[in-house]
Amino acid sequence: MLKLMKIWRPEIYQGKKQMNKYFEGWYFKIVSKDENTLFAVIPGVSYGINGSGCHSFVQVIDGKSCKSHYLTYDIKDFRYSKKDFRLWIGPNYFSSDEVRLDLSSKSVLLKGELSFENAAPWPSSLLSPYIMGWYSFVPFMECYHSVISMNNDIRGSLTVNDKDVDFSGGRGYMEKDWGRSFPSSWIWLQSNHFDEPGVFLTASIARIPWFGRFFTGLIAGISVNGKLYRFATYTGARIELISCLPDGIRIFIRDRQMYLDISARRSNSGKLYSPRNGSMEGIIEESMTAEISLTLGTISTNTRSVLFEGKGRNAGLEIVGDMKDLH
Repeated sequence: MLKLMKIWRPEIYQGKKQMNKYFEGWYFKIVSKDENTLFAVIPGVSYGINGSGCHSFVQVIDGKSCKSHYLTYDIKDFRYSKKDFRLWIGPNYFSSDEVRLDLSSKSVLLKGELSFENAAPWPSSLLSPYIMGWYSFVPFMECYHSVISMNNDIRGSLTVNDKDVDFSGGRGYMEKDWGRSFPSSWIWLQSNHFDEPGVFLTASIARIPWFGRFFTGLIAGISVNGKLYRFATYTGARIELISCLPDGIRIFIRDRQMYLDISARRSNSGKLYSPRNGSMEGIIEESMTAEISLTLGTISTNTRSVLFEGKGRNAGLEIVGDMKDLH
């Protein structure tokens, strides 16, 4: 029963007895109020084939310098709550309300405490526990994905190498992934820094294994004026265009009544480790300061009407694999 109930609590640790070809990782994006300092901090666990190379880790990417760091810990240094989202990796603590960091190595020093307020979680329902909709119930998915908070306010400060940085008044974003491996090809983008307050975007398109074949899975959501507009494979939305640009990508998504037109421009990127059969041996590139232009609108018989048009900055962007696999 407890295992079943965890489906409606995707933020808590899902892998209690998973010790073979399994990973689980949480993604915390933190941006200072002046937007001059931004990091992604990624705690997680990794179990390779038959548990080989098992360890816990905290991965960090500096969005400005694009330097990345991978700090490993013994798997015994990973502890978690069975009832709510609280976890510890060595001296580091993570929850939906707070992080306490004590990361120290030859390449990075990141120490301090941050608290998170006014979270904007992805809505949950009986038949759609989290962002994956009814796919949340499928037991053999290669990778599961959840958005914990599309936006939250930050209070607190961190010592970044030899400098104290105040993050109070900044913005954060939280998500997580778990399973065996990341997809072979995907697009991921996110921004909660639009000129208009209260606008948040997250979108993922991926090649999904399915009974010996593959399909292109879509999940996208944009919150405008307190309303979340959702586009997903399970809602009947479809991708009409994926176009690779010299410096980024354009995506056009629609359902029967709405459309979402996104253009994302790359920025400098840093390298992150990604899971393959549970082992963190893949390498991908992520931009944290990409730029997004988007239009959200309605579709009638022969006309389109614009509901929102704007640009997002400090955007996360990953374009991985062969984009032909997503058509």
